[in-house]
Formats: sequence, C-alpha cells, structure tokens
Amino acid sequence: MYVIIGGAGQVGQYVARSLVQQGHELAIIEADEASAEKISSIDALVVRGNAASPDRLEEAGVKKADVFVGVTNSDEVNLVGSALAHSYGARTIARINNPDYVDEPVSTSLERTLGVNIAVCPDLATSARVTRIFLTPTLLDTEVLAEGQVQLLESHIGASAPVAGVAIRDMNLPRYTNIVAIFRGKETIIPDGSEVIQAKDDVIAIMGAQEEVPVVAELFGYSPTVTRKEKAERIVIAGATRIGRAIAARLEKLMEVVLLDPSAQACRLASESLSSTLCIQGDPTDREVMVEEDLIEVDAFVGATPREDLNTLSCVMAKQNGARMTIAVVYQPELRLTLHEVGVDVAVSPTIATMNAILQHVHFKKGLASLYVLHHGNARVVEFAVTERSRIAGLTIGKAGLPRNSLVAAIVRNHHTIIPRGDDAIYPGDRLIMFARTNVIPRLAEAIL
Repeated sequence: MYVIIGGAGQVGQYVARSLVQQGHELAIIEADEASAEKISSIDALVVRGNAASPDRLEEAGVKKADVFVGVTNSDEVNLVGSALAHSYGARTIARINNPDYVDEPVSTSLERTLGVNIAVCPDLATSARVTRIFLTPTLLDTEVLAEGQVQLLESHIGASAPVAGVAIRDMNLPRYTNIVAIFRGKETIIPDGSEVIQAKDDVIAIMGAQEEVPVVAELFGYSPTVTRKEKAERIVIAGATRIGRAIAARLEKLMEVVLLDPSAQACRLASESLSSTLCIQGDPTDREVMVEEDLIEVDAFVGATPREDLNTLSCVMAKQNGARMTIAVVYQPELRLTLHEVGVDVAVSPTIATMNAILQHVHFKKGLASLYVLHHGNARVVEFAVTERSRIAGLTIGKAGLPRNSLVAAIVRNHHTIIPRGDDAIYPGDRLIMFARTNVIPRLAEAIL
C-alpha cells in the first residue's frame, strides 16, 4: 500500500514510523525545514512544501496513492490536501482540530462535500476517552476491544506495586486475564510465565471479563479507592478549553460538574454553551479558591488546560486535597504512564488518541483491523477474522506457526471470550485478538489470512 502523509509533526511521525514498520511505501510532505530534516531518517520519500499544493502532491506520487493522511497543524491544509488526493482516487483521513467543522471524534460527515473519508478531531477524541472512564465501573482508562468482549489495561509498574519483582506465574491473576506484553526501556517482551515484572515496566494485560479489571488494577498498583466505587458523582474540570467544555457537556446530565478557569471570558463562553455545569473563575492550583468553593474531596478532578505541566500539578494538588481520582491531559505521550507514580491516576494523550483513530482506519487487508496502538506505534493490538480459507483454521495455537513477537491474547467465539493456551484450537468464525510488534503484522496476515 502507498500512503502519503501531509505533516511531519508528532502525530505524523508516529503514524509514519508505524506504517513503515508494517512494510508500506510512504511519502511525507512537510513545509517546515527542521521537521522535514527530522523525519528524513525514516525510509520514506520526503517532499518539502505545502501538503495542499497540487504540485507537491504530484511530486509525492498522489496518482498512485492508496491513502492520504492530513495531519499538518492547519485544518484548512488538511482539508484541501484531502480533497485533492480524493480527486485522484485516494482514501483520505484528516486531522481536524476545530470542532466547528465536525461534531464527533471520528466523523464521515465531510466525505461527500469535501472528499474527507474520515475526519479525526483530537479534542473530541480526548473528551470522549475521558468521559468513557467516568461511565465505566472501574474508573480506569481501559481500552474496550472486540465490541466490549475484551478489556485492555496498560499500566506503568511502580516500585510499590504488588506485582513488582514477581514472576507472572506467581501473580495469582484472575482466570480470564493474560499479560501479553512488557515494555522495558526500548525492549518489547512477549512474556511467558517465568518472566518477572520489574519496577518501571509498562505492562499490557488483556481481560475477558469487566469484573476482573479492578482486581488486576490493584495488582498493578492502583489504589482500591479508585477502582472499587461504582461511579463518580461530583467532578471538577480545570480548564474551560474545548476539551474541558466537551467533557462537561457529555457528563453534566449524569452527574454534578464544576468547570474551573482563571479567565473570566473563558468561563463566560463555557456558561453560554453548557446547561447545568457550574463555571467558576479561579486558579486550580490555588488551595484557598478550592476550599472556598468547596472543590476539595471530590470524586474526580480533571486537568484539561492547554498546559500539561499545569494539568499535572493541579492533579497532584487535588489528590492532596482529597480528590479520589485524578485525570490529566498530557501532550507528550511519553508522560502518559509514568505520571501514575506522582498522584495522577490516569493521563490521557490527544496525540495517542489521534494516532489510534488514524491507524484504525488505514486498512490494508480484508479480515484485519487495527484496534490499538502501543509503545509509540512500535506495537499493535490487532484483530483477525478467521475463515474456512485461513491457513490456521483447525490448528491449535501451538501448531499454527505464528511468527515470533506475536501472541494470541484472546479468542472471541460466539460472543464468548477465551483467554487461550497453546493447546486451544482455532476455528472458522473466530476473531483473534492479537498483540504483535508492528513489523511482524504483514507476516501474521500471511500466516492467518
């Protein structure tokens, strides 16, 4: 598959590296010289210029492109570049930051009018993810896969976590749970039962039952007070930003929501667009304001300002003031898991949310879907549909000949989830939820499809 990426910023770089590892041909158009130079280490054609320029698109090979991904910092460049690429027959995906253009995290509303097959809005995608955390019993950032049949929990292991220094076979994990990957520094480990979990590891667990999530979360070091309460009832959101307002709009009919921002104008704009949310002018790091407005000891606190340092600090202070759960919006994906150790229960990254949405819609094989992106695009959770023509149909997992650095994490069969062992057989109609390094996915596809 030939893909053109317009924009070599943070999202563009992650998407490009992930697609190159999968063996796709790639061209990248970038106007900024420094960004173009930084991306030149990737095995791809780099074209310097405007991603909405017909000449630059033709130089990048738009006539043979299967997919165009517009992720520049300009919505208009992404829209025009997508429209031009669509006119050449390419499937188009565009990042659209301004919700005035779209009203859903992932939208097809611009397909007919502008030729944008998929529009991804980072702010709405992030607000949707935060909202989902509040609407699940565990109040944790678990990824829901296979139409709710499978739960994925990604966690950074602190030194005080019960599993630190313990071999997987000795963890007493719940029955329908499987630890499928460990990221240790730059190393990706597909573990067996003898692998010992170390402090500072990032660990991926797959669960086939919702009720197992809090049990596994506590083993990974989450506080029982976070994982056991049925739901949050009173929430404070710091930042009347588009993300903050979108979270409030989604939750205000279900629970008591307070929006806090030091800007009187931002509070006024939020009040005009929200119905029952209480908007208060104030600094989320000012304890006097928090006490005076009775914003301490709340069920949950969300840091959603444009500054990730302020989001982190306000979450830490909220935790000290009795907040049961804290969520910070961070813009550097590297911070997402490590902040758990300083009092941030969940860190949500618009970059990761956007990259996941984009890569889920870059299809290159029938019967294969990308469900979740891990470790900066270096690993994926993918779903394969097994048919009667599949090479592995009728074989056990142990005899299927699947490539190294891949693992069958779960089998969904007739709406039931199986956490498999090597002697479990694979049948037509099964959906395999698999973890794999990105660079082995083409070989997986050949082995399965």
